[in-house]
Amino acid sequence: MIALDEFALQSLPDTHYAWAEKNTKPRVQSDERHRQKVNGFLIVDVQRGDTRVEFHEKSHSEQVAGVVVTLLLSYLQQGYHQITVLFDNARTHGKRMQTEVSRLLQELSSPSALKNFMVSYWHTPVYSPQLNPAEYVIHAIRQNALYHVP
Repeated sequence: MIALDEFALQSLPDTHYAWAEKNTKPRVQSDERHRQKVNGFLIVDVQRGDTRVEFHEKSHSEQVAGVVVTLLLSYLQQGYHQITVLFDNARTHGKRMQTEVSRLLQELSSPSALKNFMVSYWHTPVYSPQLNPAEYVIHAIRQNALYHVP
């Protein structure tokens, strides 16, 4: 089983918290639009404990599909025949991504290699990060490294 989750790194830490009364705008403006951001994809091999990180400018279904296909092809080359990918319920993990994964696998692999190769997807319930091991790794990295770096 492979667990995958996305995270974002920004050029400045998040220090802006806007508090306001209900149905009113906060008085202090956020500077989020002026930050540079890169999207990370964390992959955790649950059985082996291996982790892998990839970074992309965007986090759309096509980028997620590319990350998943790269991962699946590496496992296919290692002789694996069945892979389960664990996702949360983000929109980028839906049917569009799965269709793109299938298309890319067909395009990049020989039909004989894919004949006995099976991919299944598990989606955790909404708002249940405790069910995805990748969430724990991301949380530990943020807590132990990213929040304390100038």
